[in-house]
Amino acid sequence: MKAFLTSHRGLTRSVLLVLAAGTSGAMAADPVVYSEIIAPIFEEKCAACHGAEKQKGKFRMDDYELLVKGGKEGEGLVHGKSAESNIVIRIDLPMDDDEHMPPEDKKQLEPHEVRLIKWWIDSGASKDAKLASLNPGDDINAALSKIVPADARKKQEEASAGEAKEAASKRESLKGEVARLRKEFPAALNFESQSTGGVVFTAASLRKEFGDDDLAKLAPVMPGMVSLDLSACKVTDKGAAMLKDAAELKILRLSETGVTDAAVGVIATLPKLESLNLYGTQVTNAGILKLAGRANLKRLYLWQTKVDAAGIQALKAKLPGCEIVMGM
Repeated sequence: MKAFLTSHRGLTRSVLLVLAAGTSGAMAADPVVYSEIIAPIFEEKCAACHGAEKQKGKFRMDDYELLVKGGKEGEGLVHGKSAESNIVIRIDLPMDDDEHMPPEDKKQLEPHEVRLIKWWIDSGASKDAKLASLNPGDDINAALSKIVPADARKKQEEASAGEAKEAASKRESLKGEVARLRKEFPAALNFESQSTGGVVFTAASLRKEFGDDDLAKLAPVMPGMVSLDLSACKVTDKGAAMLKDAAELKILRLSETGVTDAAVGVIATLPKLESLNLYGTQVTNAGILKLAGRANLKRLYLWQTKVDAAGIQALKAKLPGCEIVMGM
């Protein structure tokens, strides 16, 4: 691999790292373009209709010779001429055209995949040529860098499936409590969406009628809370103490409440917090510095607090990626 990095300077380092990972987990550093780059694209996007089990239009794309031979519509490709190749003509048709490939209801080719297919055909559509011998330009290197190796793609799909299963499990575990609490707080509490287990709550219609004791009633759903708006409510540090269980919380609005630096100490333990509004509260320079370890924090609203320019500067030094808003 080291020798390849030295001798093939036309390929970017990012491309080499992707290709070294391989579509099967063990691709050679200088891969055969057809079998290790193009064929996997056809396998994922085309073989369901043009493979061993099904041959739409009597055309198979899972074998090089059969791909070139084509089907009822003639040759599958013309060596060196992508624009005259049947597979490219079909790919380039409008999505709503009945002859577009893949069909509209199937997983479509990505732009970088289309670019690689055309480049391979224009380069001669060789079955055996290796990548370096085809002298890929910058645009092809860019397209190659977007290839996700099969093993990595499988892990991504498994992770997504696992996340979906976990979300469904969380939703199921909270469904009863959400239904019960919605009777007490109509229109204030709900799931984030129909497919997630995240819970959102806004006290916008309750305001001064909502205090610490009311917040305590949300304890059963606090572990699933992702967004909590308590603006202008009668919530104090006592009520804010229960936020320690809101490990999924991303958005928290406590503007014009009775919270102080003590509440910030609890808030600083929330691992996923991205947005925090403390406008019109009694927090100080010392309090906001407790947030210094919250690298995920992207926005912090602090106008009309006891925080001054020195406090802002000190926190910005700790959280350079956080936007601190001090109002007009």
